[in-house]
Amino acid sequence: MRADLLSFLYDWNFRAININVEGISHEQSMLQPERGNCLNWVVGHILASRNSILELLGEKPVMAKSAAERYKRGSQPITDAADAVAFGDLLADLAKSQALLAAKLESLGDDALDSHPSPDDKKTLADSLAFLQFHEAYHTGQLGVLRRLAGKDGAIK
Repeated sequence: MRADLLSFLYDWNFRAININVEGISHEQSMLQPERGNCLNWVVGHILASRNSILELLGEKPVMAKSAAERYKRGSQPITDAADAVAFGDLLADLAKSQALLAAKLESLGDDALDSHPSPDDKKTLADSLAFLQFHEAYHTGQLGVLRRLAGKDGAIK
């Protein structure tokens, strides 16, 4: 796995996220499907995951840790807008995370990608970043369905 490929893939996720959330209001981001999480939670979850990616790369997270806790795996669905981060704030922080991630990946060499983040870890940094990119892409795909729940037409054709 090369840094430029990882950068390309994370950039495509970011583009797909932005296409799918275009025209979505905070209220629409809160619409709860019968099963699963609302669009606000999915974007917040992607951003919380980006915090982990940035930390793995030695950068500071963009989302406050207390806010990220609300969006972690296994957390309860968000059903009250007062319990959610404002949708515009999530999107602004996601853009900040993209800029930091792109800059860091651009500066990363193959030796860094082949390194092991911790001595006990059998996975390389590249392995971890590739898995986290897949995780992000999985959730990015959910946004297309949640966009339709908000009454919008599909955005990626």
